[in-house]
Amino acid sequence: RACWKSAPENSISAIQACLDKGIYAIELDVWRTKDNVLVLMHDATVDRTTDGSGAVADFTADAFASLRLRGRDGRAATGMTDETAPTLEHALIATEGRLLVNIDAKEDVFGDAFALAERLGLEDRVLFKKETPFSEAQFAALGLPETAVFMNKITQANGPLLDLANAHSWTEPIALEIKVEEAAYLTDYVDAFGTQSPRLWVNTMPGFPEKNIGHSDERAVAAPEAHWGALIDLGFTMIQTDEPEALAAYLESRSK
Repeated sequence: RACWKSAPENSISAIQACLDKGIYAIELDVWRTKDNVLVLMHDATVDRTTDGSGAVADFTADAFASLRLRGRDGRAATGMTDETAPTLEHALIATEGRLLVNIDAKEDVFGDAFALAERLGLEDRVLFKKETPFSEAQFAALGLPETAVFMNKITQANGPLLDLANAHSWTEPIALEIKVEEAAYLTDYVDAFGTQSPRLWVNTMPGFPEKNIGHSDERAVAAPEAHWGALIDLGFTMIQTDEPEALAAYLESRSK
């Protein structure tokens, strides 16, 4: 949701905050309005983060654009801002081509989101993803061309990492987002393929220990070597976090 601790989530100012902080990538949540315009919103409704109410899909683009955003993650205590909810087009333009945008597609918006990025000359700056397993027909139905930057999402409960990765290698993923509960789950894959092609992605945002062996942000900020460091040592080379500045500081100290 971009740098939501500095600005309203999924907002232009949250994107600008990430640019100002020198962050490499952001995640944005995308829905479709009633008149088929792609817009940013995490939830299916606008209630939590705006001064409006109702489902995103029930708004026209013009009505959606009039919604004022609450601060940060939209809890009532954060207060209302004068900023309005943006379209995906406005958001992509705001990145200035300097950020990789991880598209969290909340419905079937893949093909249209890619087409929009392509029209803006940013098709190599948007990353799409889908949970495995899926068939080639299901993948084709997304409407993504072969040139799209893609990532397979793999959950430990769905089967061995090596098997799922091999079964979906035809997508030629740039990365594998792995929801991992046990360190041993990575062993066979890393032994066979290493960690660079495709790269291994882990989500350390708080509240989801089943995604990161318990090495989540709240622990990593207090003890980065024991948590972010442990994940890097296991082979992860992409970390999605709500604490990017703390992670960047740790990576800088680690590199020394």
